[in-house]
Amino acid sequence: MRWRGEVPRAGRVTRRLVPAAALAVLVGIGLPGTAQAHAQLERTDPGAGAVLATAPAAVTLDFTEPVEPADGAVEVFDDTFDPVATGPVTRGLEGARSLRVALRDRLGPGTYTVSWHVSSTDTHPISGSFRFSVGATSVVRGTLPDRGRNEAAGAMLWVLRWLGYLGLVLGPGALLAAMAVWPQVLAERRARRLVGAGLVVLAASTLGGMALQGVWASGVPVSALWTAPETLDTHSRRFDQVYAVRAYLVLGFAAVAAATLASGGGVVRWRRPLPVAVGVATVALLSTWPLVGHPSAGAGAGLAIGVNLLHTLAMTVWLGGLLLLVRCALPVTDPAGLARALRAFSRVALACVAALVVTGGLMSWREVSSVAALTGTTFGRLLIGKLAGVLVLVLLGNLARRWVDRQLPTALTVVPAAASAALPAGPRRKGAAVAVPAVSAEGLASLARLRRGMAGEVVAASLVLAATAALVVITPARTDYVAPFAATVSAGGARVEVGIDAPRVGDAVVRVRLADARGREQRITAVSGAVAPSGQALAGPDSVLPMSGRPTSDGPVEVGVRFAAVGAWQVHLVVSPAAGSPASVTVTVPVGPAQG
Repeated sequence: MRWRGEVPRAGRVTRRLVPAAALAVLVGIGLPGTAQAHAQLERTDPGAGAVLATAPAAVTLDFTEPVEPADGAVEVFDDTFDPVATGPVTRGLEGARSLRVALRDRLGPGTYTVSWHVSSTDTHPISGSFRFSVGATSVVRGTLPDRGRNEAAGAMLWVLRWLGYLGLVLGPGALLAAMAVWPQVLAERRARRLVGAGLVVLAASTLGGMALQGVWASGVPVSALWTAPETLDTHSRRFDQVYAVRAYLVLGFAAVAAATLASGGGVVRWRRPLPVAVGVATVALLSTWPLVGHPSAGAGAGLAIGVNLLHTLAMTVWLGGLLLLVRCALPVTDPAGLARALRAFSRVALACVAALVVTGGLMSWREVSSVAALTGTTFGRLLIGKLAGVLVLVLLGNLARRWVDRQLPTALTVVPAAASAALPAGPRRKGAAVAVPAVSAEGLASLARLRRGMAGEVVAASLVLAATAALVVITPARTDYVAPFAATVSAGGARVEVGIDAPRVGDAVVRVRLADARGREQRITAVSGAVAPSGQALAGPDSVLPMSGRPTSDGPVEVGVRFAAVGAWQVHLVVSPAAGSPASVTVTVPVGPAQG
Protein backbone atom coordinates (compact mmCIF):
# COMPACT_ATOMS: atom_id res chain seq x y z
CA MET A 1 0.00 0.00 0.00
CA ARG A 2 2.96 2.30 -0.48
CA TRP A 3 1.13 4.23 -3.19
CA ARG A 4 -1.24 5.66 -0.57
CA GLY A 5 1.60 7.79 0.75
CA GLU A 6 2.52 8.99 -2.71
CA VAL A 7 -0.85 10.21 -3.96
CA PRO A 8 -1.29 13.13 -1.51
CA ARG A 9 1.96 14.64 -2.74
CA ALA A 10 0.75 14.34 -6.31
CA GLY A 11 -2.60 15.82 -5.27
CA ARG A 12 -0.84 18.85 -3.80
CA VAL A 13 1.05 19.27 -7.07
CA THR A 14 -2.24 19.14 -8.99
CA ARG A 15 -3.82 21.78 -6.76
CA ARG A 16 -0.85 24.01 -7.39
CA LEU A 17 -1.35 23.67 -11.13
CA VAL A 18 -4.56 25.72 -10.95
CA PRO A 19 -2.94 29.04 -9.92
CA ALA A 20 0.08 28.12 -12.03
CA ALA A 21 -2.15 27.81 -15.09
CA ALA A 22 -3.68 31.24 -14.49
CA LEU A 23 -0.24 32.76 -13.85
CA ALA A 24 1.22 31.22 -17.02
CA VAL A 25 -1.58 32.64 -19.16
CA LEU A 26 -1.47 36.13 -17.60
CA VAL A 27 2.31 36.34 -17.83
CA GLY A 28 2.21 35.03 -21.38
CA ILE A 29 -0.29 37.54 -22.69
CA GLY A 30 1.56 40.36 -20.98
CA LEU A 31 4.80 39.76 -22.88
CA PRO A 32 5.61 41.43 -26.20
CA GLY A 33 6.12 39.38 -29.34
CA THR A 34 6.45 39.53 -33.11
CA ALA A 35 4.40 36.61 -34.41
CA GLN A 36 1.52 37.18 -36.79
CA ALA A 37 -1.17 35.09 -38.41
CA HIS A 38 -3.50 35.94 -41.28
CA ALA A 39 -1.75 38.00 -43.95
CA GLN A 40 -2.47 41.72 -44.15
CA LEU A 41 -2.19 44.00 -47.16
CA GLU A 42 0.89 46.11 -46.47
CA ARG A 43 1.17 48.33 -49.54
CA THR A 44 0.00 48.59 -53.14
CA ASP A 45 1.29 50.07 -56.38
CA PRO A 46 -0.58 52.19 -57.39
CA GLY A 47 -1.27 53.29 -53.84
CA ALA A 48 -4.77 53.23 -52.42
CA GLY A 49 -6.48 56.51 -53.28
CA ALA A 50 -3.66 57.64 -55.57
CA VAL A 51 -4.40 59.85 -58.59
CA LEU A 52 -1.87 59.07 -61.35
CA ALA A 53 -0.90 61.32 -64.23
CA THR A 54 -0.33 58.33 -66.52
CA ALA A 55 -1.83 54.85 -66.60
CA PRO A 56 0.16 52.13 -64.78
CA ALA A 57 1.44 49.06 -66.61
CA ALA A 58 0.63 46.70 -63.74
CA VAL A 59 -0.88 46.45 -60.28
CA THR A 60 1.26 45.11 -57.41
CA LEU A 61 0.16 44.05 -53.93
CA ASP A 62 2.61 43.41 -51.07
CA PHE A 63 1.48 41.50 -47.95
CA THR A 64 2.92 41.09 -44.46
CA GLU A 65 3.56 37.36 -44.99
CA PRO A 66 3.63 34.86 -47.87
CA VAL A 67 0.30 34.32 -49.63
CA GLU A 68 -1.10 31.90 -52.17
CA PRO A 69 -3.14 33.36 -55.04
CA ALA A 70 -6.58 31.91 -55.72
CA ASP A 71 -8.22 31.67 -59.13
CA GLY A 72 -8.76 35.27 -60.25
CA ALA A 73 -6.65 36.42 -57.32
CA VAL A 74 -6.37 40.02 -58.58
CA GLU A 75 -9.15 41.64 -60.64
CA VAL A 76 -9.39 45.22 -61.88
CA PHE A 77 -12.71 46.99 -62.62
CA ASP A 78 -13.53 50.38 -64.15
CA ASP A 79 -15.93 52.90 -62.60
CA THR A 80 -18.99 50.92 -63.80
CA PHE A 81 -17.47 47.64 -62.51
CA ASP A 82 -16.79 46.22 -65.93
CA PRO A 83 -13.64 44.04 -65.77
CA VAL A 84 -10.38 45.37 -67.17
CA ALA A 85 -8.27 42.94 -69.24
CA THR A 86 -5.30 41.69 -67.21
CA GLY A 87 -2.52 39.16 -67.62
CA PRO A 88 -1.81 36.18 -65.34
CA VAL A 89 -1.03 36.74 -61.67
CA THR A 90 2.72 36.51 -61.03
CA ARG A 91 5.05 37.17 -58.10
CA GLY A 92 6.35 40.69 -57.50
CA LEU A 93 9.68 41.96 -56.18
CA GLU A 94 8.89 40.75 -52.63
CA GLY A 95 8.66 37.13 -53.78
CA ALA A 96 6.08 35.02 -51.96
CA ARG A 97 4.75 38.11 -50.16
CA SER A 98 3.93 39.93 -53.38
CA LEU A 99 1.49 39.53 -56.28
CA ARG A 100 1.60 41.35 -59.62
CA VAL A 101 -0.85 41.46 -62.50
CA ALA A 102 -0.11 43.23 -65.79
CA LEU A 103 -2.72 45.50 -67.38
CA ARG A 104 -3.08 44.47 -71.03
CA ASP A 105 -4.85 47.63 -72.18
CA ARG A 106 -3.88 51.23 -71.46
CA LEU A 107 -6.29 52.61 -68.90
CA GLY A 108 -8.22 55.76 -69.70
CA PRO A 109 -9.02 58.55 -67.26
CA GLY A 110 -11.23 57.61 -64.33
CA THR A 111 -11.34 55.63 -61.10
CA TYR A 112 -10.52 51.91 -60.95
CA THR A 113 -11.19 49.30 -58.27
CA VAL A 114 -8.77 46.44 -57.53
CA SER A 115 -10.25 43.35 -55.87
CA TRP A 116 -7.96 40.66 -54.45
CA HIS A 117 -8.49 37.14 -53.07
CA VAL A 118 -5.62 35.17 -51.56
CA SER A 119 -4.88 32.57 -48.89
CA SER A 120 -2.54 33.32 -45.99
CA THR A 121 0.13 30.93 -44.75
CA ASP A 122 -2.28 29.41 -42.24
CA THR A 123 -4.50 28.37 -45.22
CA HIS A 124 -7.34 30.79 -44.41
CA PRO A 125 -8.81 32.77 -47.35
CA ILE A 126 -8.70 36.57 -47.10
CA SER A 127 -9.80 39.29 -49.51
CA GLY A 128 -10.14 43.04 -49.94
CA SER A 129 -10.22 45.91 -52.40
CA PHE A 130 -8.86 49.42 -53.01
CA ARG A 131 -9.15 52.19 -55.63
CA PHE A 132 -6.88 54.38 -57.65
CA SER A 133 -7.53 56.93 -60.40
CA VAL A 134 -5.90 57.91 -63.67
CA GLY A 135 -5.93 61.60 -64.66
CA ALA A 136 -8.79 62.53 -62.36
CA THR A 137 -11.35 60.85 -60.13
CA SER A 138 -14.71 59.77 -61.49
CA VAL A 139 -18.01 58.73 -59.97
CA VAL A 140 -18.11 54.99 -59.29
CA ARG A 141 -21.44 53.33 -60.09
CA GLY A 142 -22.35 49.82 -59.02
CA THR A 143 -20.83 47.34 -56.61
CA LEU A 144 -18.11 44.72 -56.66
CA PRO A 145 -19.13 41.21 -57.73
CA ASP A 146 -19.95 39.23 -54.62
CA ARG A 147 -17.02 36.94 -53.76
CA GLY A 148 -17.97 36.42 -50.12
CA ARG A 149 -17.77 33.18 -48.19
CA ASN A 150 -20.58 30.68 -47.71
CA GLU A 151 -21.24 31.16 -44.00
CA ALA A 152 -23.53 28.11 -43.81
CA ALA A 153 -20.64 25.98 -45.06
CA GLY A 154 -18.42 27.74 -42.53
CA ALA A 155 -20.74 26.65 -39.71
CA MET A 156 -20.64 23.07 -40.98
CA LEU A 157 -16.84 23.26 -41.12
CA TRP A 158 -16.81 24.29 -37.47
CA VAL A 159 -18.83 21.16 -36.60
CA LEU A 160 -16.43 19.03 -38.65
CA ARG A 161 -13.39 20.53 -36.90
CA TRP A 162 -15.01 19.76 -33.53
CA LEU A 163 -15.66 16.21 -34.71
CA GLY A 164 -12.02 15.98 -35.79
CA TYR A 165 -10.83 16.75 -32.26
CA LEU A 166 -13.40 14.33 -30.87
CA GLY A 167 -12.14 11.64 -33.25
CA LEU A 168 -8.58 12.20 -32.04
CA VAL A 169 -9.70 11.74 -28.45
CA LEU A 170 -11.81 8.64 -29.09
CA GLY A 171 -9.36 6.96 -31.46
CA PRO A 172 -5.64 7.69 -30.92
CA GLY A 173 -6.23 9.17 -27.47
CA ALA A 174 -8.16 6.23 -26.06
CA LEU A 175 -5.79 3.70 -27.63
CA LEU A 176 -2.65 5.40 -26.30
CA ALA A 177 -4.18 5.83 -22.85
CA ALA A 178 -5.23 2.18 -22.75
CA MET A 179 -1.74 1.01 -23.72
CA ALA A 180 -0.24 3.24 -21.02
CA VAL A 181 -2.59 2.62 -18.07
CA TRP A 182 -4.95 -0.30 -18.80
CA PRO A 183 -3.79 -2.67 -21.59
CA GLN A 184 -6.16 -5.45 -20.50
CA VAL A 185 -9.22 -3.35 -21.35
CA LEU A 186 -8.41 -3.55 -25.07
CA ALA A 187 -9.60 -7.14 -25.00
CA GLU A 188 -13.12 -5.88 -24.16
CA ARG A 189 -15.67 -5.03 -26.82
CA ARG A 190 -16.53 -1.66 -25.23
CA ALA A 191 -12.97 -0.37 -25.59
CA ARG A 192 -12.65 -1.66 -29.15
CA ARG A 193 -15.87 0.05 -30.16
CA LEU A 194 -14.65 3.29 -28.60
CA VAL A 195 -11.47 3.29 -30.69
CA GLY A 196 -13.37 2.24 -33.80
CA ALA A 197 -15.92 5.03 -33.37
CA GLY A 198 -13.09 7.54 -33.06
CA LEU A 199 -11.55 6.43 -36.35
CA VAL A 200 -14.92 6.65 -38.13
CA VAL A 201 -15.51 10.17 -36.78
CA LEU A 202 -11.97 11.19 -37.70
CA ALA A 203 -12.38 9.94 -41.27
CA ALA A 204 -15.74 11.70 -41.66
CA SER A 205 -14.27 14.97 -40.38
CA THR A 206 -11.33 14.78 -42.79
CA LEU A 207 -13.36 13.94 -45.88
CA GLY A 208 -16.06 16.46 -45.01
CA GLY A 209 -13.48 19.19 -44.47
CA MET A 210 -11.91 18.49 -47.86
CA ALA A 211 -15.31 18.86 -49.52
CA LEU A 212 -16.67 21.91 -47.68
CA GLN A 213 -13.52 24.07 -47.56
CA GLY A 214 -13.91 24.86 -51.26
CA VAL A 215 -17.59 25.72 -50.77
CA TRP A 216 -16.79 28.06 -47.87
CA ALA A 217 -13.85 29.81 -49.51
CA SER A 218 -15.52 30.19 -52.94
CA GLY A 219 -18.83 31.47 -51.60
CA VAL A 220 -20.88 29.06 -53.74
CA PRO A 221 -23.92 27.07 -52.57
CA VAL A 222 -23.38 23.68 -50.97
CA SER A 223 -25.19 22.18 -53.94
CA ALA A 224 -22.15 23.09 -56.05
CA LEU A 225 -20.49 19.98 -54.63
CA TRP A 226 -22.54 17.88 -57.07
CA THR A 227 -23.83 20.42 -59.60
CA ALA A 228 -20.73 22.52 -60.33
CA PRO A 229 -17.62 21.05 -58.65
CA GLU A 230 -15.42 22.98 -61.09
CA THR A 231 -16.38 26.23 -59.30
CA LEU A 232 -14.90 25.08 -55.98
CA ASP A 233 -11.55 26.45 -54.86
CA THR A 234 -10.06 26.15 -51.39
CA HIS A 235 -7.73 29.04 -52.25
CA SER A 236 -4.88 27.13 -50.61
CA ARG A 237 -2.66 24.43 -52.05
CA ARG A 238 -1.28 23.80 -48.56
CA PHE A 239 -4.76 22.99 -47.26
CA ASP A 240 -5.32 20.55 -50.12
CA GLN A 241 -1.97 18.85 -49.56
CA VAL A 242 -2.23 18.62 -45.76
CA TYR A 243 -5.75 17.23 -45.83
CA ALA A 244 -4.80 14.69 -48.47
CA VAL A 245 -1.91 13.54 -46.29
CA ARG A 246 -4.22 13.47 -43.25
CA ALA A 247 -6.63 11.17 -45.09
CA TYR A 248 -3.82 8.68 -45.80
CA LEU A 249 -2.58 8.96 -42.21
CA VAL A 250 -6.06 8.13 -40.90
CA LEU A 251 -5.97 4.96 -43.01
CA GLY A 252 -2.47 4.18 -41.74
CA PHE A 253 -3.47 4.66 -38.12
CA ALA A 254 -6.53 2.48 -38.64
CA ALA A 255 -4.26 -0.32 -39.87
CA VAL A 256 -1.93 0.05 -36.86
CA ALA A 257 -4.90 0.17 -34.46
CA ALA A 258 -6.41 -2.95 -36.01
CA ALA A 259 -3.11 -4.81 -35.61
CA THR A 260 -2.86 -3.69 -31.99
CA LEU A 261 -6.39 -4.75 -31.13
CA ALA A 262 -5.95 -8.06 -32.99
CA SER A 263 -2.90 -8.84 -30.82
CA GLY A 264 -5.16 -9.42 -27.87
CA GLY A 265 -4.75 -6.16 -26.01
CA GLY A 266 -3.29 -6.71 -22.59
CA VAL A 267 -4.23 -10.38 -22.44
CA VAL A 268 -1.03 -11.25 -24.26
CA ARG A 269 2.34 -9.57 -24.06
CA TRP A 270 2.73 -6.59 -26.36
CA ARG A 271 4.89 -7.13 -29.37
CA ARG A 272 7.59 -4.48 -29.25
CA PRO A 273 6.87 -2.82 -32.64
CA LEU A 274 3.21 -2.16 -31.84
CA PRO A 275 3.58 0.57 -29.17
CA VAL A 276 6.20 2.29 -31.32
CA ALA A 277 3.96 2.07 -34.40
CA VAL A 278 0.96 3.48 -32.49
CA GLY A 279 3.04 6.36 -31.12
CA VAL A 280 4.58 7.25 -34.47
CA ALA A 281 1.23 7.04 -36.28
CA THR A 282 -0.41 9.25 -33.64
CA VAL A 283 2.27 11.94 -33.77
CA ALA A 284 2.23 11.95 -37.58
CA LEU A 285 -1.55 12.33 -37.61
CA LEU A 286 -1.59 15.06 -34.95
CA SER A 287 1.09 17.06 -36.80
CA THR A 288 -1.36 17.85 -39.60
CA TRP A 289 -3.46 20.06 -37.31
CA PRO A 290 -0.97 22.90 -36.68
CA LEU A 291 0.05 22.88 -40.37
CA VAL A 292 -3.36 24.32 -41.33
CA GLY A 293 -3.72 26.72 -38.41
CA HIS A 294 -2.23 29.77 -36.76
CA PRO A 295 1.01 28.07 -35.63
CA SER A 296 2.14 27.70 -39.25
CA ALA A 297 2.15 31.49 -39.84
CA GLY A 298 4.48 34.21 -38.66
CA ALA A 299 7.85 34.27 -36.95
CA GLY A 300 8.98 31.13 -35.17
CA ALA A 301 6.50 28.93 -37.02
CA GLY A 302 8.60 25.79 -36.53
CA LEU A 303 8.71 26.17 -32.76
CA ALA A 304 5.02 27.10 -32.64
CA ILE A 305 4.10 23.95 -34.59
CA GLY A 306 6.07 21.83 -32.13
CA VAL A 307 4.43 23.48 -29.11
CA ASN A 308 0.97 23.06 -30.62
CA LEU A 309 1.70 19.40 -31.40
CA LEU A 310 2.69 18.73 -27.78
CA HIS A 311 -0.42 20.60 -26.58
CA THR A 312 -2.71 18.54 -28.82
CA LEU A 313 -1.00 15.28 -27.83
CA ALA A 314 -1.44 16.02 -24.11
CA MET A 315 -5.09 16.93 -24.66
CA THR A 316 -5.70 13.80 -26.74
CA VAL A 317 -4.20 11.37 -24.23
CA TRP A 318 -5.80 13.02 -21.19
CA LEU A 319 -9.32 13.15 -22.61
CA GLY A 320 -8.93 9.80 -24.35
CA GLY A 321 -8.08 8.14 -21.04
CA LEU A 322 -10.95 9.95 -19.37
CA LEU A 323 -13.48 8.67 -21.92
CA LEU A 324 -12.00 5.19 -21.70
CA LEU A 325 -12.53 5.07 -17.94
CA VAL A 326 -16.05 6.50 -18.17
CA ARG A 327 -16.98 3.90 -20.78
CA CYS A 328 -15.30 0.87 -19.24
CA ALA A 329 -15.07 1.39 -15.45
CA LEU A 330 -18.47 -0.19 -14.78
CA PRO A 331 -19.42 -2.96 -14.40
CA VAL A 332 -16.30 -4.03 -12.51
CA THR A 333 -14.97 -7.33 -13.84
CA ASP A 334 -11.37 -6.90 -12.66
CA PRO A 335 -11.12 -4.85 -9.46
CA ALA A 336 -7.33 -5.14 -9.20
CA GLY A 337 -6.84 -4.13 -12.84
CA LEU A 338 -9.20 -1.18 -12.52
CA ALA A 339 -7.41 -0.01 -9.37
CA ARG A 340 -4.06 -0.10 -11.17
CA ALA A 341 -5.59 1.75 -14.13
CA LEU A 342 -7.02 4.53 -11.94
CA ARG A 343 -3.71 5.05 -10.15
CA ALA A 344 -1.75 5.01 -13.41
CA PHE A 345 -4.18 7.38 -15.14
CA SER A 346 -3.94 9.77 -12.21
CA ARG A 347 -0.21 10.08 -12.86
CA VAL A 348 -0.65 10.34 -16.63
CA ALA A 349 -3.33 13.01 -16.25
CA LEU A 350 -1.03 15.02 -13.97
CA ALA A 351 1.71 14.98 -16.63
CA CYS A 352 -0.79 15.94 -19.35
CA VAL A 353 -2.14 18.85 -17.31
CA ALA A 354 1.40 20.11 -16.71
CA ALA A 355 2.10 19.96 -20.46
CA LEU A 356 -1.18 21.73 -21.23
CA VAL A 357 -0.39 24.54 -18.77
CA VAL A 358 3.06 25.22 -20.26
CA THR A 359 2.13 24.87 -23.93
CA GLY A 360 -1.18 26.72 -23.47
CA GLY A 361 0.63 29.66 -21.88
CA LEU A 362 3.13 29.80 -24.73
CA MET A 363 0.43 29.67 -27.41
CA SER A 364 -1.64 32.33 -25.61
CA TRP A 365 1.41 34.61 -25.55
CA ARG A 366 1.98 34.09 -29.25
CA GLU A 367 -1.59 34.66 -30.38
CA VAL A 368 -2.71 37.38 -27.92
CA SER A 369 0.31 39.32 -26.60
CA SER A 370 -1.56 41.80 -24.35
CA VAL A 371 -4.42 42.03 -21.88
CA ALA A 372 -6.08 44.69 -24.06
CA ALA A 373 -6.08 42.31 -27.03
CA LEU A 374 -7.45 39.54 -24.82
CA THR A 375 -10.53 41.54 -23.84
CA GLY A 376 -10.89 43.65 -26.99
CA THR A 377 -11.13 40.97 -29.71
CA THR A 378 -13.42 38.08 -30.58
CA PHE A 379 -10.44 35.71 -30.46
CA GLY A 380 -9.44 36.93 -27.01
CA ARG A 381 -12.93 36.69 -25.52
CA LEU A 382 -13.42 33.19 -26.90
CA LEU A 383 -9.99 32.25 -25.53
CA ILE A 384 -11.11 33.45 -22.10
CA GLY A 385 -14.08 31.10 -22.37
CA LYS A 386 -11.82 28.22 -23.38
CA LEU A 387 -9.44 28.90 -20.48
CA ALA A 388 -12.39 28.94 -18.10
CA GLY A 389 -13.43 25.53 -19.41
CA VAL A 390 -9.89 24.21 -18.97
CA LEU A 391 -9.87 25.52 -15.40
CA VAL A 392 -13.11 23.63 -14.73
CA LEU A 393 -11.50 20.50 -16.17
CA VAL A 394 -8.47 20.88 -13.92
CA LEU A 395 -10.66 21.38 -10.85
CA LEU A 396 -12.78 18.33 -11.65
CA GLY A 397 -9.64 16.33 -12.35
CA ASN A 398 -8.26 17.34 -9.00
CA LEU A 399 -11.43 16.07 -7.32
CA ALA A 400 -10.97 12.77 -9.13
CA ARG A 401 -7.39 12.54 -7.88
CA ARG A 402 -8.57 13.15 -4.32
CA TRP A 403 -11.10 10.33 -4.75
CA VAL A 404 -8.29 8.03 -5.88
CA ASP A 405 -6.34 9.05 -2.80
CA ARG A 406 -9.15 8.68 -0.27
CA GLN A 407 -11.71 6.26 -1.66
CA LEU A 408 -9.93 3.85 -4.00
CA PRO A 409 -8.35 1.64 -1.28
CA THR A 410 -11.80 0.82 0.17
CA ALA A 411 -14.00 1.17 -2.93
CA LEU A 412 -12.25 -1.65 -4.79
CA THR A 413 -11.53 -3.85 -1.82
CA VAL A 414 -12.33 -7.49 -2.56
CA VAL A 415 -15.10 -8.79 -0.33
CA PRO A 416 -15.26 -12.37 1.03
CA ALA A 417 -16.61 -15.02 -1.31
CA ALA A 418 -19.81 -15.52 0.70
CA ALA A 419 -20.64 -11.87 0.52
CA SER A 420 -19.71 -11.53 -3.15
CA ALA A 421 -22.09 -14.35 -4.08
CA ALA A 422 -25.00 -12.18 -3.00
CA LEU A 423 -23.99 -9.27 -5.27
CA PRO A 424 -25.43 -8.77 -8.79
CA ALA A 425 -23.74 -10.83 -11.48
CA GLY A 426 -21.43 -9.18 -13.95
CA PRO A 427 -21.65 -9.37 -17.76
CA ARG A 428 -21.73 -12.82 -19.29
CA ARG A 429 -19.15 -13.43 -22.00
CA LYS A 430 -19.51 -16.02 -24.73
CA GLY A 431 -17.94 -19.28 -23.68
CA ALA A 432 -17.20 -18.00 -20.17
CA ALA A 433 -18.75 -18.40 -16.77
CA VAL A 434 -20.69 -15.63 -15.10
CA ALA A 435 -18.26 -12.99 -13.79
CA VAL A 436 -19.19 -11.89 -10.29
CA PRO A 437 -17.66 -8.56 -9.18
CA ALA A 438 -15.88 -9.11 -5.86
CA VAL A 439 -16.55 -5.49 -4.79
CA SER A 440 -18.86 -4.32 -2.03
CA ALA A 441 -22.11 -2.50 -2.82
CA GLU A 442 -20.73 0.61 -1.10
CA GLY A 443 -17.62 0.41 -3.23
CA LEU A 444 -19.65 0.15 -6.42
CA ALA A 445 -21.74 3.16 -5.38
CA SER A 446 -18.60 5.16 -4.67
CA LEU A 447 -17.12 4.16 -8.02
CA ALA A 448 -20.36 5.21 -9.73
CA ARG A 449 -20.00 8.67 -8.19
CA LEU A 450 -16.47 8.92 -9.56
CA ARG A 451 -17.77 7.88 -12.97
CA ARG A 452 -20.43 10.61 -12.90
CA GLY A 453 -17.77 13.15 -12.02
CA MET A 454 -15.67 11.99 -14.94
CA ALA A 455 -18.73 12.28 -17.18
CA GLY A 456 -18.94 15.93 -16.08
CA GLU A 457 -15.34 16.34 -17.17
CA VAL A 458 -16.28 14.92 -20.56
CA VAL A 459 -19.05 17.50 -20.95
CA ALA A 460 -16.67 20.35 -20.04
CA ALA A 461 -14.08 18.91 -22.41
CA SER A 462 -16.57 18.89 -25.29
CA LEU A 463 -17.19 22.61 -24.77
CA VAL A 464 -13.44 23.28 -24.68
CA LEU A 465 -13.02 21.39 -27.96
CA ALA A 466 -15.87 23.41 -29.50
CA ALA A 467 -14.10 26.65 -28.57
CA THR A 468 -10.83 25.29 -29.97
CA ALA A 469 -12.54 24.44 -33.26
CA ALA A 470 -13.82 28.03 -33.53
CA LEU A 471 -10.47 29.64 -32.63
CA VAL A 472 -8.81 27.88 -35.58
CA VAL A 473 -10.35 30.25 -38.14
CA ILE A 474 -10.72 33.45 -36.10
CA THR A 475 -8.08 36.09 -36.67
CA PRO A 476 -5.65 35.93 -33.71
CA ALA A 477 -6.02 38.69 -31.16
CA ARG A 478 -2.47 39.94 -31.77
CA THR A 479 -3.32 40.63 -35.42
CA ASP A 480 -6.95 41.63 -34.97
CA TYR A 481 -6.60 44.04 -32.06
CA VAL A 482 -6.56 47.71 -32.95
CA ALA A 483 -5.96 50.20 -30.16
CA PRO A 484 -8.22 53.26 -29.94
CA PHE A 485 -6.71 56.43 -31.41
CA ALA A 486 -6.83 59.77 -29.63
CA ALA A 487 -4.86 62.96 -30.24
CA THR A 488 -5.12 66.62 -29.22
CA VAL A 489 -3.58 69.21 -31.55
CA SER A 490 -3.30 72.97 -31.05
CA ALA A 491 -3.88 75.19 -34.08
CA GLY A 492 -4.49 78.94 -34.36
CA GLY A 493 -5.24 79.42 -30.69
CA ALA A 494 -7.71 76.51 -30.65
CA ARG A 495 -7.44 72.94 -29.51
CA VAL A 496 -8.78 70.12 -31.66
CA GLU A 497 -9.39 66.66 -30.16
CA VAL A 498 -9.53 63.75 -32.62
CA GLY A 499 -10.64 60.24 -31.64
CA ILE A 500 -11.34 56.93 -33.43
CA ASP A 501 -12.56 53.90 -31.47
CA ALA A 502 -10.78 51.36 -33.68
CA PRO A 503 -9.08 52.63 -36.84
CA ARG A 504 -9.42 49.67 -39.22
CA VAL A 505 -9.37 49.10 -42.93
CA GLY A 506 -12.77 50.15 -44.26
CA ASP A 507 -15.20 52.72 -42.93
CA ALA A 508 -14.45 54.44 -39.64
CA VAL A 509 -15.99 57.24 -37.59
CA VAL A 510 -13.82 60.17 -36.51
CA ARG A 511 -14.99 62.17 -33.50
CA VAL A 512 -13.90 65.80 -33.47
CA ARG A 513 -14.09 68.26 -30.57
CA LEU A 514 -13.07 71.91 -30.66
CA ALA A 515 -12.08 74.04 -27.66
CA ASP A 516 -10.61 77.52 -27.32
CA ALA A 517 -7.30 78.33 -25.67
CA ARG A 518 -8.97 78.27 -22.24
CA GLY A 519 -10.43 74.82 -22.78
CA ARG A 520 -14.02 75.96 -23.34
CA GLU A 521 -15.82 73.76 -25.86
CA GLN A 522 -16.78 75.48 -29.11
CA ARG A 523 -19.72 74.71 -31.36
CA ILE A 524 -18.61 73.22 -34.68
CA THR A 525 -20.50 74.28 -37.82
CA ALA A 526 -18.54 72.34 -40.45
CA VAL A 527 -15.75 69.83 -40.87
CA SER A 528 -13.93 69.11 -44.12
CA GLY A 529 -10.68 67.40 -44.92
CA ALA A 530 -8.80 64.65 -46.67
CA VAL A 531 -7.13 61.34 -45.94
CA ALA A 532 -4.19 59.58 -47.59
CA PRO A 533 -1.49 57.04 -46.78
CA SER A 534 1.44 58.56 -44.91
CA GLY A 535 3.91 60.09 -47.34
CA GLN A 536 1.40 60.58 -50.17
CA ALA A 537 -0.41 63.73 -51.25
CA LEU A 538 -3.73 64.38 -49.55
CA ALA A 539 -5.89 63.82 -52.64
CA GLY A 540 -7.85 61.05 -54.30
CA PRO A 541 -11.31 59.44 -54.30
CA ASP A 542 -11.02 58.43 -50.64
CA SER A 543 -10.04 61.92 -49.50
CA VAL A 544 -13.50 63.31 -48.63
CA LEU A 545 -14.64 63.48 -45.03
CA PRO A 546 -18.44 63.94 -45.20
CA MET A 547 -20.39 65.21 -42.22
CA SER A 548 -22.37 62.57 -40.37
CA GLY A 549 -25.30 64.26 -38.59
CA ARG A 550 -25.72 67.84 -37.54
CA PRO A 551 -23.14 69.66 -35.44
CA THR A 552 -24.24 70.09 -31.81
CA SER A 553 -23.07 72.26 -28.97
CA ASP A 554 -22.85 69.50 -26.39
CA GLY A 555 -20.72 66.78 -27.91
CA PRO A 556 -18.25 65.84 -30.61
CA VAL A 557 -19.01 66.00 -34.29
CA GLU A 558 -18.71 62.68 -36.10
CA VAL A 559 -17.39 62.45 -39.62
CA GLY A 560 -16.94 59.41 -41.84
CA VAL A 561 -13.66 58.26 -43.37
CA ARG A 562 -12.52 55.22 -45.29
CA PHE A 563 -9.07 53.64 -44.88
CA ALA A 564 -8.05 51.45 -47.80
CA ALA A 565 -5.12 49.49 -46.36
CA VAL A 566 -3.18 48.67 -43.20
CA GLY A 567 -0.51 51.19 -42.21
CA ALA A 568 -0.03 54.81 -41.18
CA TRP A 569 -2.55 57.26 -42.65
CA GLN A 570 -2.69 61.05 -42.59
CA VAL A 571 -6.03 62.57 -41.64
CA HIS A 572 -6.27 66.30 -42.44
CA LEU A 573 -9.15 68.19 -40.85
CA VAL A 574 -10.42 71.73 -41.29
CA VAL A 575 -12.75 72.46 -38.37
CA SER A 576 -14.96 75.55 -38.62
CA PRO A 577 -16.37 76.99 -35.35
CA ALA A 578 -19.53 79.06 -34.97
CA ALA A 579 -17.33 82.07 -34.26
CA GLY A 580 -13.74 82.63 -35.23
CA SER A 581 -11.35 81.24 -37.83
CA PRO A 582 -11.24 77.58 -38.93
CA ALA A 583 -8.60 75.36 -37.32
CA SER A 584 -6.54 73.16 -39.64
CA VAL A 585 -4.81 70.08 -38.20
CA THR A 586 -3.22 66.86 -39.50
CA VAL A 587 -2.83 63.68 -37.46
CA THR A 588 -1.19 60.36 -38.34
CA VAL A 589 -3.41 57.38 -37.57
CA PRO A 590 -2.10 53.79 -37.36
CA VAL A 591 -4.68 51.71 -39.23
CA GLY A 592 -5.18 48.02 -38.46
CA PRO A 593 -6.78 45.22 -40.44
CA ALA A 594 -10.49 44.89 -41.06
CA GLN A 595 -12.54 43.16 -38.41
CA GLY A 596 -11.54 39.50 -38.26
